[in-house]
Amino acid sequence: MKKVRIILALLICFTTIFSFDFIPAAAAATLQYGSSGPEVVQLQKQLASLGFYLGPTGVDGRFGPYTLEAVQGVQSASGLPIDGVVGDTTGDQIAFWSSQPAFSPYLQTDHFAPWEFKCRHCGSLGRGMSKALLLRLEALYVKLGSVPIWVTSGYRCPVHNSRLSGAAANSQHMYNTAADIQVSVAPAAVANAAETIFGDGGLGRYSSFTHVDVRGYHARW
Repeated sequence: MKKVRIILALLICFTTIFSFDFIPAAAAATLQYGSSGPEVVQLQKQLASLGFYLGPTGVDGRFGPYTLEAVQGVQSASGLPIDGVVGDTTGDQIAFWSSQPAFSPYLQTDHFAPWEFKCRHCGSLGRGMSKALLLRLEALYVKLGSVPIWVTSGYRCPVHNSRLSGAAANSQHMYNTAADIQVSVAPAAVANAAETIFGDGGLGRYSSFTHVDVRGYHARW
């Protein structure tokens, strides 16, 4: 009887020690519109580092409309379902885009390819397009209802820019940070949708196209 008690005691100890191996790991927090707290702060810091504009309050720990647009931009760029929810899959894609260079002739998102931005004069991409520009264009694509966006002017070499009537001498196009776009939506509606996404960038309203850029400060014309 004493031997049986000893064996039972050993079994209980063994079960207690090794049962921890079978406890599933805690799932990462799922963040979505309306979430708040330190996890959202960390998410917003990652999105800001990707070049997204997070509104006047910036990194504030509140998952609001600006953060939603940025998350949807990453999801669209990555070919993921556009639900605005940050779980493991979207988190992995945020990490992937964070690992990519700020400028590269090889950057490609799900809806924008490098060739679309080549200089119409020399065919060059210069140093390559801005990652922030591509991701924000993806956010705009979502906001417009997933309507195709055509790039009519991306990178411009200095020669090409100098030959265009009305082009600024220091045009953002020469720095791979701008795009002139056309959509099968009224240009005014495109510009209105771009207001928040390019809140700290340039936005030009024209009768037949819309100019957007990521210059880093608010500019409108």
